[in-house]
Amino acid sequence: MNAKGAVAVAVSCLSIFVTACGGKAGAACEDEKGCGKALTCDDAVCKTCEDSSGCKEDGLCVDKDGTCVTSDDSCKKRPECEQDGLCSGGARSCVAKDAADCEKSTSCKATGDCGLAGDECGATDAKQCAASEKCKTAGACSLEDGACVVAAADCEKLAACKEEGLCSVVDGACGVKSSDDCKKTDLCAKEGKCSLVAHACVVANDADCEGSDACKTDKRCKYQKGGVDSLGGPHCVE
Repeated sequence: MNAKGAVAVAVSCLSIFVTACGGKAGAACEDEKGCGKALTCDDAVCKTCEDSSGCKEDGLCVDKDGTCVTSDDSCKKRPECEQDGLCSGGARSCVAKDAADCEKSTSCKATGDCGLAGDECGATDAKQCAASEKCKTAGACSLEDGACVVAAADCEKLAACKEEGLCSVVDGACGVKSSDDCKKTDLCAKEGKCSLVAHACVVANDADCEGSDACKTDKRCKYQKGGVDSLGGPHCVE
């Protein structure tokens, strides 16, 4: 082939669709060899790194010497950067390398994952847990093994403890563990729902009624098993 012919072939290999001699985007393939240097064989189709599933799933959006790799720029464009602080290029996926990225993530505000823990964001200080939405709504305010978890003292501070009796740790979450939890509620004081029955605080005997406001103010001091009030369940009657 003369010099003029060689130049023509080189130019054809740099067209918008053809990235290397022997393969172009959209062509069928069995492996990387069938696609050319700057393409990857993805689901039996030659694709650019940017269009590949590896880009969407792991941030492998940049071609480097014929291999799709991550970059800081490609990672910053992914939703996982904003959500989880995974804004930096890693070996085979986007990772967390900067604590500032963790602090700006939605996971920091939601679950307290505000510190740098290896290649990802995690809870590294009890203050991060205490400031999280999960602490305020679910009682996950204590730091344990790099995560914000629920402790008994956390449950007792929740509004749900006073409202529903969710004052103890049950299977890793705030729940009603005994009638003692029910006795801490407003519904116990007002309506006599002071006993735990089938995982709920209800009126279960005369004693529940006798200590309630329903008895003191409305003279509803007797337990009625079959009665159903507006909130459901047995209630106190005259």
